This record gives sequence, C-alpha cells and structure tokens, in this order.
Amino acid sequence: MNKFFYTISFSMIALLATTACGTPPVKATPDMKGKTFSAPSDKVFSAVIKAFEVVECTVNTNNGTNYADCKRPNKVGLFVGSGGETISAYVEGKSAKETEVKVNTAKSFVGYAGQRNWDEDVLAEIEKALAALPKK
Repeated sequence: MNKFFYTISFSMIALLATTACGTPPVKATPDMKGKTFSAPSDKVFSAVIKAFEVVECTVNTNNGTNYADCKRPNKVGLFVGSGGETISAYVEGKSAKETEVKVNTAKSFVGYAGQRNWDEDVLAEIEKALAALPKK
C-alpha cells in the first residue's frame, strides 16, 4: 500500500512540475490582444512593468526595450491551481510618439479551470500608468 501511495504521489508531482508552467510564444501573433498608445516606446515599456506589478505579477524576463513577461503567484482556493498564469507583453514603436503593445496570457494545463485571462487588465493598467505621467 505504501509503495503504491509513493508511486502515485511521485507521479503527480512530476506531472505538476512539467505542466504547471505556461510557455509564452516567441513573438507577438496577430490574435493577441493589442492596443496602440500615444506615447514613445520607452515610456510605454515602463508602463508595462508597472502594470505587471499592479496585477501582482513577478517579472521574469525584461529585455528593457520591447519584451517582458511575468508570472502570477499560484493560489489554492475554490479551484486548486488557480493563479500561476504567465503574462507576456510585446512593445513595438510605430512612430516617435505612437507605440503598440500586444499582451498574451498563457495558462497552464493543471490550473486552467481556475485561471483567467489578464490581457484586458494589463492593457487598462498600462493606460492608467501613462495617464499618470506629467504632460509636457
């Protein structure tokens, strides 16, 4: 009985370890939620990092110019495995004063039922962060 229990426990841990991480795409795709902001790309990129902090995300990757991603903390609640989403943001300067941001929320297999899409929230927080900047 103990051997069976340990085998099942180990198998579940291995399954969780290999499937709990959502993998963001390598580049922005046309189906991603996007928005164009009237601000230079450096200001928009800073707003992306602030937006990640507002949605309680820990920044994993930040190349400082056009890509950042973060991971939300895993939570145990009504749905086991809620939280843990990986949010990616791709920033592309369209002109000196216009920047497009595309956001993607990757959900993991294990927590899919309890996870949510954060794209709209992140875009709204970027807009708030940009609105809070002093006007020239």
